[in-house]
Amino acid sequence: MPMRRPRAMPVRQQPPTTTPRMPIDLDKYKGKTLEGETLSELQAAISTHIEAEVAPERDRRKKAEKESIDGRKAKDARIERLSELLGVDVDADLDKVDVKGMAEAAKQVEQQLRRVTRERDDAVKRADEIAGKYATERRQLAIATEIAKHPFVDAEDVAALVERRVKADGDDLTFDGPEGKTISIADGVAWIAKTKTHLVRPAGEGGGGGSGFTGGTGAGGAKNPFAKATWNLTEQIALKRENPTQAAQLEQAARQAA
Repeated sequence: MPMRRPRAMPVRQQPPTTTPRMPIDLDKYKGKTLEGETLSELQAAISTHIEAEVAPERDRRKKAEKESIDGRKAKDARIERLSELLGVDVDADLDKVDVKGMAEAAKQVEQQLRRVTRERDDAVKRADEIAGKYATERRQLAIATEIAKHPFVDAEDVAALVERRVKADGDDLTFDGPEGKTISIADGVAWIAKTKTHLVRPAGEGGGGGSGFTGGTGAGGAKNPFAKATWNLTEQIALKRENPTQAAQLEQAARQAA
């Protein structure tokens, strides 16, 4: 039977040995009398060495003390805050604290908080709806006011055309004019009247068509721009300009119907 060659044992690498370095070079003082400048120099070297050894430990100790103090302060603050929330004096006898009563009080506070939060959310929602309605009406009024200054054949069609070009910039309303220029609504409507002449009645042509109103006081299927169901600021302004008497009649009729 062939003999097996024994496996070579791995040789462990021994860490390199280093001769400890003395922080102070004592060889320079051999054969010298320790007095005068030599003694002062040695004392200064020893003091420097001691300070270098002690300073880090002193700094660590100061840091640990500060962290301990800050931690205690933070805990004390949390205890004070918890005491305020629970209505319990920090120095009170905890065995005499009415925990059940406090739990019931906390439950009532939570219910009140939910109710107040719900009421707040409802109020915010209503405020947003009112703000949105106001912004829409303000936008329509600004457009209708400028359209009423021109003898358009159908003010409602022009209003839809202008609406697509009106932009809100904060509280200001602007018009996206030709070549991407931002102009006022008044200039924008004037530009439409000038460039889209088919939307404007020929000079000298009469009639109340500029308002887009189909006529009547609401009877016979005619729409009333002052009525709630057919409310239209553009037609209202145009009708007041072209036929104030009829506008007053329709407005009165809408109020009575309401």
